[in-house]
Amino acid sequence: MKIIIIEVESKDQATELVSCDRAGAFKFYPFMFADSTKRCVVIEPRKGELIYYENPYDVMTNSLGFKSHVRRLNQFLDLDNLEDFNSAKDLPGGYDPISRSIKAFYLTKMNVKSNSSKEALSNFYNIMVAMIMPNGFVRNKKYNHTTYTRYICSYDSKHKLLTVKSNTNPTVYQLGFEDIKDKDKRQAFFLDTDFNVEKFTGAIN
Repeated sequence: MKIIIIEVESKDQATELVSCDRAGAFKFYPFMFADSTKRCVVIEPRKGELIYYENPYDVMTNSLGFKSHVRRLNQFLDLDNLEDFNSAKDLPGGYDPISRSIKAFYLTKMNVKSNSSKEALSNFYNIMVAMIMPNGFVRNKKYNHTTYTRYICSYDSKHKLLTVKSNTNPTVYQLGFEDIKDKDKRQAFFLDTDFNVEKFTGAIN
């Protein structure tokens, strides 16, 4: 599994990055960018142009327009009174983009505050587990193909640190810019996708 790292430093660079592949995925899907100041924007291709929105909700899925997500979010939740929402009963359990977007927003906003970067990563992966699609959940009988989540990744913009976990291995791997030796060359980094198990450590009383 290959990981490609692209660092975006300004709005203009972000626009250049998204428009670099108009024939590919950038032509169809929205992309979300966030920086260390916690500013978050969504860039959305529309009729040959790139439209960007400020995103105070801090979540986005890969389908439907940003305005559609905001409208559905406001229809489903009272954003000023999340604590009274009966999440155990009423939080969407589907894997469609809207359901995942609402679920991600609610879990992110209601999550217990992290006291360290490690706690933040732990909370992030716990939230993302609720979003993943298990292998075989969606089947295409015609092409004998299944749609599923192959990996989850995060990027810490403050420490410039990428972490990633595959769907088959519970180990979380990390990669920083100091780990890249030849920064002028295109490189590939590979995950160990085998399921890893470690023995308990410590003495038994």
